[in-house]
Amino acid sequence: MATVLPPRRIVMGSPNEERRFREAVGLRVKEARLSVWLTQQEVADAIDLSRPSLANIEKGRQGSVQLRTLRRLGRLFQMDYRDFLPAGLTRPCF
Repeated sequence: MATVLPPRRIVMGSPNEERRFREAVGLRVKEARLSVWLTQQEVADAIDLSRPSLANIEKGRQGSVQLRTLRRLGRLFQMDYRDFLPAGLTRPCF
């Protein structure tokens, strides 16, 4: 029987680093969404996420962002999921 692993999450250090990371990711997600003139609801529906969860991601309030969610966003916006990560983050932990 195959082992089922939980969704991988990006792990950071201090609470301030985590907050800045979430805010930077959220800003990039929002910019990508606005650049293609989609609403939060349209994006949420396309990636199988609730609109409030997407709003929390964009505002940096989501406790953690699953790698799966970043990949889905990347496919939707035709971007690499790593494009959502802050530029100063060279090697994220998954």
